[in-house]
Amino acid sequence: MIKLWKPSGGYYMLWTGIVYTIVGAADVFWLHFCPVEYLSMVWSIILSLPLVIPPLGRYLNMKPLWIRKESAMSDNVYSLPDVSRPTRPAPPPMPPAKEDEHYRVGVTSDGRTTLTFLGSSGATMTLTMGRGAVEQMIRLLEATFDDEK
Repeated sequence: MIKLWKPSGGYYMLWTGIVYTIVGAADVFWLHFCPVEYLSMVWSIILSLPLVIPPLGRYLNMKPLWIRKESAMSDNVYSLPDVSRPTRPAPPPMPPAKEDEHYRVGVTSDGRTTLTFLGSSGATMTLTMGRGAVEQMIRLLEATFDDEK
């Protein structure tokens, strides 16, 4: 069987909404005892009662607005490092590239190939690739050539 009432904020909101709908419909279509705006204000006040009256809020398993909630898992939360001060200094800028130098090719200590693109503003982008990736890059670059020369 479905429970029609359980002390919670959701059920409180549901039943006050149903009463508001019935009273509002009776006012609009039949009784005309007050403006609908007044009904809306009264319903808003009734909805906020558990937030400002502690005994009603405790009955509905809600806490008043002014009670501070303590974190349930404060010892289980990872604290992020303080970002107000840098942890390490920024790397020094690379020397500016020559006018005709747009990239550099190198090899890492573990045998991988590096391809560094040099921007005119001193910005760089480095690709580090294994043998298979280098061969694929060569095939992709060869595919862009015109064979009609």
